[in-house]
Amino acid sequence: MNKSIILLLSALIILAFAGFAFAGSGNTGTNIHNVPVADDAGLSNNPAPFIEDYIIGDLNNDGVVNQSDIDYMTSYLFAAGDEPVPFESGDMDESGFIDAIDLGLLIDLVYPVVPDTQEPVIELVSPDDGKEYKVDIGDKKSLSFMFKVSDDSNISYCELLIDGNVRNTLDNVEKDSVQIFNRSLGDGSYEWKVRCEDEYGNVGVSDKWGIDISKYVTNTNNHQGNYFVYNGLSDNTGNSDSYLISPINLNDTNGNSLVQNDNPKTIGLGFLIIMLIAVFIIGAIVLVVFFASR
Repeated sequence: MNKSIILLLSALIILAFAGFAFAGSGNTGTNIHNVPVADDAGLSNNPAPFIEDYIIGDLNNDGVVNQSDIDYMTSYLFAAGDEPVPFESGDMDESGFIDAIDLGLLIDLVYPVVPDTQEPVIELVSPDDGKEYKVDIGDKKSLSFMFKVSDDSNISYCELLIDGNVRNTLDNVEKDSVQIFNRSLGDGSYEWKVRCEDEYGNVGVSDKWGIDISKYVTNTNNHQGNYFVYNGLSDNTGNSDSYLISPINLNDTNGNSLVQNDNPKTIGLGFLIIMLIAVFIIGAIVLVVFFASR
């Protein structure tokens, strides 16, 4: 056989083997998976067509991943919209199928959740800083401690601190609206503030305000039309060292005093004089009758 023919046949055999070897090597493009693709008859088991490059999540193949890709996948899943091109661009979890899980992953990719790192901001509302109250001896003052809290995330809880000690805790906190702690306190001076923690563990503390609660103390010597009890003794004259325990109104419905003299001592002296005069008159009458009968 001619040497030229032998060389030509050898070259053809080598090329044939090379072609088989190349065909058996499979597709090796970037991010390509052997997943079923849709055709007119539904899903088939054919490998996905070879595509050079694609972006996971870029279902509409416009080069970016954004809200339009979320709309594309939503339409594909729930409104018989077009299949992503390539199919793999919508297979977020590489499961071989596109479903609601892939939609959730795509949403997280487009709108990532950024942890809140800012502490809550707290504004005290009431009682005002430096507010003073009066109470009777042995009583307590009922107070409503009001505040507002603002934050980018939900508030886990807030605490009322009085003189550094936690006195109340509020779990159901509504942001940006007035929140209330109710607390009764006896006489004394107090400092109060509010501390809040959000769901990411950030803690915010308000300013510190002061309040003062004291017992009633009278410094006047004239209590028009009122009767007061001081230290267990009846008197209506003021004593700067005495605490007011209970007032009793001695005025009538028109506001007029029911006594002619505000001083009980003066009233008692007049009564004594009247009694002495009555005794004198009665004695005189007895004497007259006695001597007249003799």
